[in-house]
Amino acid sequence: MCGLEMAGSVGSLVVTEPSVRYFEDLVVGEEEWGIEEVAVEEDMIDYAIRYDPWPHHVDADAARETPFGGLIASSGYSIQPLVFVRRSWRLEPSG
Repeated sequence: MCGLEMAGSVGSLVVTEPSVRYFEDLVVGEEEWGIEEVAVEEDMIDYAIRYDPWPHHVDADAARETPFGGLIASSGYSIQPLVFVRRSWRLEPSG
């Protein structure tokens, strides 16, 4: 652990260096703590306009006419928080 303490909504968090984990390392019921990412509709649409400008990503009226019934995020926008969190420091509850 690097010893940097942060106050969080779930108590005090300690920042540790990330480690490589493989599927075989996962334990059923295990919890991991990480950085919270919030999807913002405006950011989602801005991303889609630049990288994935399909109507169901950028036009709310057109998206209502699709089987989705409304706007959906581009897969690229959806995966970027996961990539960011996995590459960032790992946060664990201090105890």
